[in-house]
Amino acid sequence: MTLSLTSLLNHNLINKKEQLLYIGCILKSDESKINILYPNIKFENKKILKKEEISERYDICEKIFFKILIDIRKKLNDLHKINYSVRSWELILGKWLREFIYISYRDYHKIENIFENVKIEKFISLNPEKYNLATNNTQDLFYTKLDNNWIALLHSKIVKFLKPSLTQIFLERNDQYKGNYKVADHKINVGKKIIKSFFEIFNFFKLKNEGVLYKTHLPFLFEKILEIKLNQFPKFWKLPSHKFKSPNINKRQEITIKSHNENNLNFENFLREIIHESLPTYVVEDFSELNKIVIKSNFPKNPKFIFTSVGFAYDELFKIYLANCIEKKIPFYVMAHGNNYFTDIHTKYLSEINTSDVFISWGENLNSKTLPAFNLNTVGRKTLWSESGKLSIYCNPILRPNAPYDREHVDRKNLNNTLNMIKLLKSEIKKQTYIKFHPSFTINKDGDYYKNLFEQSNFKNYSYNEKNSTVLKQSRLILFNYESSGLMENLALKIPSICLMNKEFDHIKEEKKECYNLLLEAGVIFDDSNALILHINRYWENINDWWLNSTTQKKIDAFNELLNIPYNQKKNTLEKILS
Repeated sequence: MTLSLTSLLNHNLINKKEQLLYIGCILKSDESKINILYPNIKFENKKILKKEEISERYDICEKIFFKILIDIRKKLNDLHKINYSVRSWELILGKWLREFIYISYRDYHKIENIFENVKIEKFISLNPEKYNLATNNTQDLFYTKLDNNWIALLHSKIVKFLKPSLTQIFLERNDQYKGNYKVADHKINVGKKIIKSFFEIFNFFKLKNEGVLYKTHLPFLFEKILEIKLNQFPKFWKLPSHKFKSPNINKRQEITIKSHNENNLNFENFLREIIHESLPTYVVEDFSELNKIVIKSNFPKNPKFIFTSVGFAYDELFKIYLANCIEKKIPFYVMAHGNNYFTDIHTKYLSEINTSDVFISWGENLNSKTLPAFNLNTVGRKTLWSESGKLSIYCNPILRPNAPYDREHVDRKNLNNTLNMIKLLKSEIKKQTYIKFHPSFTINKDGDYYKNLFEQSNFKNYSYNEKNSTVLKQSRLILFNYESSGLMENLALKIPSICLMNKEFDHIKEEKKECYNLLLEAGVIFDDSNALILHINRYWENINDWWLNSTTQKKIDAFNELLNIPYNQKKNTLEKILS
């Protein structure tokens, strides 16, 4: 059987009776509707990779990453008449570039595999000559997995590269289906806004040896006190917003990078062919203007140091400011803001680790560059829980950072497993069960799909945005259906918590499995949902029989000592490190 390959569905020009193989963006919430509209449709068989295969993909992508980064650095330096180092460009562009490589690598091999195993008659998608892949900034790329048009265009370029002779039917963009996501509204706390505005006054008082603390993820007042301890005025820094330009095709021709062997059909050459048109506008069209904004800002030109925990991710202006400072050899400190930095198999490939002078961990002491301190998220936190409270289940997000393989099935499986686990609870426990959906559920339609799925099971006790402290106060036990930073916070604060993780800890580095075995032995981590439910049913009436057991607490303490130091047991103070 011959099939037509497509990455688009919601288009009037597609014959609904055609034999289609669909490889585009699909939400769980749309599956049944698609099957009705397209009775002859087939979906790709998503390959579930083993741990070794996943590690291999990350390794391959990382090698390509540095090759591309080195070459594109020279082009961008020439374009903007600057001479930034590879390190500075990794800081500015690294997060975007890695994620772009991951998405492209995933889909390149997906399509390559289809061509090797399926007879494809034609390809229906967008014209790769008419549209480009450029986003404005790094955060835009995070949502591209939900943008049908963007995914379709990427696939068009892959097909053109792999099978230029294949019959291709080009459709126009249907912007009605540009994306299935909406960014959740954030309520502005007026009190906090006033306080922050007050501290902006101190930005005008500059001392010679002051450092910059920016998006530290620390409690606000804790951060201000830290600044005073460092003998500098407490300040609140912010950078202005910026309206991004449209991609300039002619300008982008100047940053084309050559393939090593143009006749070689491999992923690296494909990437080299499309990278100039795909780069975000903040490093091409907008860069000079953004740099001028940074230079004119009231940020210190030669600070003693720069300290952040999240500013390196999506704040493009701050990244340019950082790069300017790094070129002057100004020390750059980063503190871990979440878990898994040194335990997950892919976290060695994070730009914040590579580019920082000192990386402040929650416990790990790997080398001279890594300093153990404490779990950042336990600062100012209290041990809140109720011996007679409810079972609160914290659900996994439905949007994860991009990866070089398909992993949406894992999140879907986790959510379905959670629903099935609830059904196995004793009836009196089930009545006291509460679901805290991840905030990402508010961003796209899949959130509503899973909400409805729980409601259909007559389970309606849930929320998206209830404060964590409120939930904890009312809970005798917290269940995480994935390895969340919240689990680490609760273990450090001695809040009764358990977690369902994948069998054999597939995402954990081999050398870190011993740490997690401590939690397995303590009855904190389970790799079997039935065993987890038996544990809850057994100890529900008196959680302390398990939680306060000396063996349980010793195992948790041993784990925390290695990976998850509570703030009240800190190994290093930030004052000492930054001084």
